[in-house]
Amino acid sequence: MENILLKAFDLIKSNFEINVGISIYNLNEFEQLDDNLKKVINYIQAPFNIYDETANLLKNKNKNLKFKVSARSIFLQGFLISPNCPNNIFKREWEIFQQICSSQNIHPKTACLSHAINKKGIDNFVLGVNSFEQIKEISNILYKLNQTDFNFVMPTKYIRKISSKLIDPRLWNI
Repeated sequence: MENILLKAFDLIKSNFEINVGISIYNLNEFEQLDDNLKKVINYIQAPFNIYDETANLLKNKNKNLKFKVSARSIFLQGFLISPNCPNNIFKREWEIFQQICSSQNIHPKTACLSHAINKKGIDNFVLGVNSFEQIKEISNILYKLNQTDFNFVMPTKYIRKISSKLIDPRLWNI
């Protein structure tokens, strides 16, 4: 299958100026790709949030390849910024994050955005929004963060204890 993809990408790239991008959920998905296929990829979209640094790890482990990494799932599909826990399976993880934000007197959206923009090596960020109001809210938070040196860091002792299913929304079963 990968040989067919590689031939198709080569044919397209030889006739058109085009970029190839893929979206992954975890590092293993990228590592399983053929090395020649990895070389034709221009962009990779990968998750990055307080519980999952796949995008950052991808960039750091593949410095010899020339692709750009776009981080997505900064709010973990909205899970981290929900006012109530949307999935009881991960209630402990949601409560821990909410308690840490509360103890630092920071809104969860601000914590998520701060964590994302303070990481070096990620080329772009993809934010999902449902309204113009959300765009304005995120823009205001980013403006305020740009005016300070605040950097939200999730304590690693909590990251190590999370359910492995949390970082892959395909496994949530909701």
